[in-house]
Amino acid sequence: MTPIPFKFDEIGYWSELKLEIVEKYGSAYTTAFKKNSRLKKYYIDGLSGAGVHLSKTTATHVEGSPSRALKISPPFDGFYFIDINKEKTSFLRTICGERSNVHIHTGDCTEYLTKEVLPKIQFKDYKRALCLLDPYGLHIDWEVMYQAGQSKAIDMFLNFPVMDMNRNAIWNNPEKVPQDGIDRVLETGGIFREPTG
Repeated sequence: MTPIPFKFDEIGYWSELKLEIVEKYGSAYTTAFKKNSRLKKYYIDGLSGAGVHLSKTTATHVEGSPSRALKISPPFDGFYFIDINKEKTSFLRTICGERSNVHIHTGDCTEYLTKEVLPKIQFKDYKRALCLLDPYGLHIDWEVMYQAGQSKAIDMFLNFPVMDMNRNAIWNNPEKVPQDGIDRVLETGGIFREPTG
């Protein structure tokens, strides 16, 4: 692997297991629709990372969800990978090569998903998607889940950020929770914001 200008995210055993589950589910997902040639299937990764991780257990490279999704057979018809880190999306582009059915966006996943991607994937248009949202913390807007549900066309894996909630907002003694922890759960961009639609 060529030198890179950033450090791969280190993942533990449970994250490696989660990646295997998502990969197997993706394969089952595309297999379930393979007889319907009219139907278009998309894979969406809202916080894709670089497509490669580093195992904490073995110190070896582990394929991330985008890398695994690209190899699923029967294949998805299109892919949307989003990450805020430009070094990671740049590296991910090297993995994807010149594939015309791959769209990589550097920036806020909420804005891109709600304005660009999700409106295009609707049940009535014979489009379906498997969407993976795996945030490090409470950084996913409820509007993403709301729009996905309204489309009636999207299956979603949401890795709920329990560790971040426990660390910053859910304590045994609620009176001692710092205000910034409460704000992170309740803020407009937080995961618990009420939908606008």
